[in-house]
Order: sequence, then C-alpha cells, then structure tokens
Amino acid sequence: FVYVVPTTCMPEGVSAALSYSAELSPEENFENMKNSYKNVKCAEITHAVRNTRMNGFSVKEGDIIGLCDKKIVAKSGSISEATVITAGKIAKDADMLTLYYGKDVTEQEANRVVEILSEAQPDLEIAVYYGGQPHYYYVLSAE
Repeated sequence: FVYVVPTTCMPEGVSAALSYSAELSPEENFENMKNSYKNVKCAEITHAVRNTRMNGFSVKEGDIIGLCDKKIVAKSGSISEATVITAGKIAKDADMLTLYYGKDVTEQEANRVVEILSEAQPDLEIAVYYGGQPHYYYVLSAE
C-alpha cells in the first residue's frame, strides 16, 4: 500500500516527515503524519509578477509581497520588512517559527531577519535554514 499525506506546502511536508516513526505500522504513521501538520501555518515571501488588487492591497509588478493561503497579507519594497510583517501575522499564537531562505537571500540577510523577529517576539522560538527555493525569498512555517 501507498499512503499519500495530503500536504499543501513544504513546511507541512516537513512536519509530516518529522512525525514518521520506524517502530509504527504504516497505518499508524499515516494517521500521525496527517495530524502532525494541522496546526502549521505557511507563508511565502516573493515579488509580484503583475499589477493587481487583492485583500485591500494595491500591488505593482516587482513589489515584495507576503502570501498566506494564496492571499496577500503584506506588501513592501523590502524583503526583510515584508518577511517581518508576514511572520507577525502567521505567528501570533505560535510557539515556533521556521524560516527557509531562498537562493537569492544570503545567510547574513536571513540571520538579520531572525534578529528583528526575535526582538519583536522574544518568546517565539525561531529557526532558520537554507531552503534554496528559486521563486520565494522565504518560506515561513509557524506552529
């Protein structure tokens, strides 16, 4: 049998994979993996590819935007500012925030964003990893 865990974004897949246990049956693992990502909120930081209006935002091609559930939740001229705004929105009730930075972001830039987020939300545990994704500056995961 093959079980397909119906995740919709990379952080949900990571959460599901981390819940796998070699000691459990395939059925038990499938149930654990399906339940593991239910509290994961995902967001992406990218640039607008066209002019649009959505969710109260007027966006021009090239603007930096934060997306969550296919909706614009932040707009800025700065990658770091859009990331901080978006993280603040998805991590309101979270204990953990993970940032996966893309190929166009340096480790130093990612660590600076983590510093800003840590100052703004000192009780939030924050981790940052190189994701290498080509189209998103950051993929965010809040749990």
